[in-house]
Amino acid sequence: MWTNPDALWLIKSSIYKLDEILFIKDMSDLSKEQKRQLFVDFIRFINAIEFPNEFDEPKRIHLLSLDERMVMAATYYLQDYDGEGFSIIIEEVDNDTVNLKIHEPYTDDFFEKDNIVVRNGILEKYKNFDVDDTYLSVGLIEIVDNIPVVRPNKILKIPLKSISFYEKKNE
Repeated sequence: MWTNPDALWLIKSSIYKLDEILFIKDMSDLSKEQKRQLFVDFIRFINAIEFPNEFDEPKRIHLLSLDERMVMAATYYLQDYDGEGFSIIIEEVDNDTVNLKIHEPYTDDFFEKDNIVVRNGILEKYKNFDVDDTYLSVGLIEIVDNIPVVRPNKILKIPLKSISFYEKKNE
């Protein structure tokens, strides 16, 4: 249950902005400023749905599944065909936790989010797929009465070639 109207507005506005771009097949059609704005909206989306308000149940960005050989329509692209845009770096912490870094386009800056919960063992599956035609689904998981619930229609498709995986460092 959302109890903070500002957080709810932020989520809705971020999702609507992302939806406007959802059917773009080639980010080359976007200007440099539009690509930067898309990055900002994506970060706002992640921030808003993960920690919308201190009184709510915990929310997590959750790496849900892979879709192979997806058609390009209705796919959310982080990068255009020239590799411009922004990319995701996933660093494994343990079997069910990752750190996330998102590179901002046209800068040396990174957005970082630590200790994101993922399905146990799913990283090994991701690392063994053909990156050229496979997409990562990122969705919102809510924990309701200690049971994870996926919120429908809030999933972004990210091309695997936009993602770099880093294995857990042995110390």
